[in-house]
Amino acid sequence: MPRVTDRVGPVVGGLSALCLLTSCTAEAANQPPTAPLAATPATETGSRATSAATTEPSATPTEVLLERVSTAIAAVPRERRRSATDASLIRGTATRRNSDDGAVSPGRYRLTVYCAGRGSVEMTFIVTGIAVRKSLATCTPELASDSIDITATATGSGLVTDLAIRGLPEVAVGYVVTRENQT
Repeated sequence: MPRVTDRVGPVVGGLSALCLLTSCTAEAANQPPTAPLAATPATETGSRATSAATTEPSATPTEVLLERVSTAIAAVPRERRRSATDASLIRGTATRRNSDDGAVSPGRYRLTVYCAGRGSVEMTFIVTGIAVRKSLATCTPELASDSIDITATATGSGLVTDLAIRGLPEVAVGYVVTRENQT
């Protein structure tokens, strides 16, 4: 019997990240996202069962990893986000650094890193010169996350996220920086 899948929604930035890292053709990269397919109930005719279900090709393991991270990022309300990234796929080792020299007002800031797959992430978060480093030792195929909180006590400038990522063999990674409270 064909397998019917119901996808949560389109992968945020996943197709473009996937195509950049796996050399998709230009034609494949420009394809619009497909709508989820609906299943129709199986019917019985005499002694033979038939199914009128429409099938969708199974998502690749890479697409599943990207979708899990993208879904976690999308769940954070936009009004709380200071910055965020789309999920990206890492094979081997990579460093991702994002620097924002804008004003930082007093309050608690949180860096939350999400990863899915096999690998590890070392994260460094710097707010107005205060730096904290932490390891998210093991990414899991389902989804793993960890956070760093830093409280800025005075107005300043500078917010930096630095991720050292090791995908064994591959890991999808993304992050969100939020402002947790105002003082």
